[in-house]
Amino acid sequence: MERSKKIYNDVYKYMIIAHMEIEGTNIEKGDIIGAIFGQTEGLLDKDLDLKNLIHSGKISRIEPDMNLEYHGGITRILLKIQSGLSLEETAVIAATLEQVEKVGPYKAKLKVDKIENKRKLKLDQIRSRAEELYNDALKTEIPDTKEIIDKLQENKFNIINLENGLKAIKGYENYNEIIIVEGEADLKNLARVNIRNVVSINGINRNIPESFKELAKKKIITVFIDGDRGGDMVLKVIEEQGIIWHFVVKAPENLEVEKLHKREILEILNNKIPRDVYYSQMDPSQGQELKKKLNQSEEQEK
Repeated sequence: MERSKKIYNDVYKYMIIAHMEIEGTNIEKGDIIGAIFGQTEGLLDKDLDLKNLIHSGKISRIEPDMNLEYHGGITRILLKIQSGLSLEETAVIAATLEQVEKVGPYKAKLKVDKIENKRKLKLDQIRSRAEELYNDALKTEIPDTKEIIDKLQENKFNIINLENGLKAIKGYENYNEIIIVEGEADLKNLARVNIRNVVSINGINRNIPESFKELAKKKIITVFIDGDRGGDMVLKVIEEQGIIWHFVVKAPENLEVEKLHKREILEILNNKIPRDVYYSQMDPSQGQELKKKLNQSEEQEK
């Protein structure tokens, strides 16, 4: 006699989930299994007979959940049957189970709630777990090369954080002159040529902290701006926030401070433009307005 082939639990594709209500109590497991076999026998072809399918391992053994619930003389039972058949064949088996109408002497009703796709359930679990692992990995993600280089540069140049997002080279406050630039990249470029008395306002939308304003009153302030309209905006922001500057230096037209070479930086710094000269080169009406604001600030300081 040929040995029957068994299907192991991990290759069942579907799960039939059903519940049964029996109008009676003192129900045994054997009563339920006997009722299912007895009342489905002969309904389908031999290939789909429940006993044959269980014997061949194409569906799992019927194991009623005997954690019974009793309500007003009604016994409720949960049934789970795993299937290695096709979805169509599994649906036929599920519909056949609903033909059970009695358990022993009691009336009964078996209702299939659903057929679960076990592969889909596993994939849902994999997806959920993958999302958890992915989110955990993001928290400890290895920094990219640029982040590593930026961090090394900060250490190399002794870049420190000031209030409101401003950055500076450590020890900048010990110099008689402070050079103000717009961005951190500008600050690093000046640090590369060993210019240490630099502060970056880190964007024109920053509010310059009062502590720096107080320090600026005691220093010679030079503003190093890009050679475009954005550079002029930086100068305007500094003025509007009450910083009294003394010199301005500007990168060549359409060039940025962060792109300048060492020789260019040193040449530009050697050709500082005093504030009065800068005003005289501006549009007269704009120059007069800015000059008036700064003179008022200077009077208030006195």
